[in-house]
Amino acid sequence: MHENIYLEQTLLNEDKKSVWNRFINAKEFQSLFAEEKKEFKQGDTGLLTWTRLLFFKVSATYEVESYQECMNLLIKISSPKCSSLLLITMEENRDGVLLRMDHRSFFGPQKTEYRTSFLKRWEKLLKNLSHK
Repeated sequence: MHENIYLEQTLLNEDKKSVWNRFINAKEFQSLFAEEKKEFKQGDTGLLTWTRLLFFKVSATYEVESYQECMNLLIKISSPKCSSLLLITMEENRDGVLLRMDHRSFFGPQKTEYRTSFLKRWEKLLKNLSHK
C-alpha cells in the first residue's frame, strides 16, 4: 500500500487568496485544531484533536515548519501512535488555482489507520472546495 497521500485539484476562474481562505476556513481543516486557527507562522505549535471512527478522539500536536500565505503551509503532526507531514501548496495559472495536498511520512504503529482517516478528510475537503 502506498503510504503517502498526494491530491491535486485545479479550481477554475479562482484566485489564490480566495482559494486559500476557503481552504483555511473549511471545516475539514479547521476541525483538526483544538482551537480555531486562522493565521499561521513558522514555529507555531499547538494541539490537534479530531474524531476517528465516530467515537474515538485522537489527540496530537502540530508544529508549523514553513508558511507563506497563499503559497504553502508545511505542518508536522505528532501523536503517540502516528506522526506525519502535511504540505499544502498553491499556484496560480491561466485557468485558475492549482491546489496540491501532499500528506506523507506516516510513521508509527497506527500509520495505516491514520493515513486512511486523513485521505477521507482531504478528499472531502477538495470535493467541497470545488462546489463553492
